Amino acid sequence: TNGGNVVTIDSTISYIKPAKGNRITAKASAIKTGKTISVFEVQIINEKEDLVAKATITFYNIEN
Repeated sequence: TNGGNVVTIDSTISYIKPAKGNRITAKASAIKTGKTISVFEVQIINEKEDLVAKATITFYNIEN
């Protein structure tokens, strides 16, 4: 989101494989950023750049 107050409408996480190693990283990207609804996708990768989990999160902007 753009720093505003939001609430989560929906959140789905798919666990693909164990997150082995010393470090994991989350990479988020905006799928849609609207006036009231925003959708983001988050990919969790390990230090070998293997995808270990994927999340889709939908937010509602409560500052309208």
